[in-house]
Amino acid sequence: MSPESTHDSATDRTLMAEERTYSAWVRTGLTSLATGLAIDKLIPDAQPPWLVPLLGLVLVVVGGFTFTFAFIGYRNGCRHWQHAMPRAIPLWVIGLVSLLLILSAGLAVALIFADPR
Repeated sequence: MSPESTHDSATDRTLMAEERTYSAWVRTGLTSLATGLAIDKLIPDAQPPWLVPLLGLVLVVVGGFTFTFAFIGYRNGCRHWQHAMPRAIPLWVIGLVSLLLILSAGLAVALIFADPR
C-alpha cells in the first residue's frame, strides 16, 4: 500500500470537527452582529436614547471578537493536525473569510455611529 493511498478516517473526522467548530463560531458571530444592527435600526426611539445604540454596539463588537476567536481556534487546530492539512480547508481561505467578517463588523460599528438621531 503506497503512502498516498493510506486513509485515516479518525483524522478526517477531527478535521471536519474543526471546520464545524469554526462554522459554529461564525454563525454565533453573525447572529450577534445582525442582532446588534437590528436592535439599533428597529428600535430608534427607546428611552434613554443612548441605551439602544450602546446595546447594538456591544453586540456588534462581540460579533467581531467572535470572528477573531473562530480564526484563532481554527489556526490552533491546524497547527495540531499539521500532517493532515492537505485534506483540510486551507488556512489562508479561513483567514480571508475571517478578515472579511471582521471588516463587516467594523462597517456595522460605523453604521451605528453614523445614524443621525
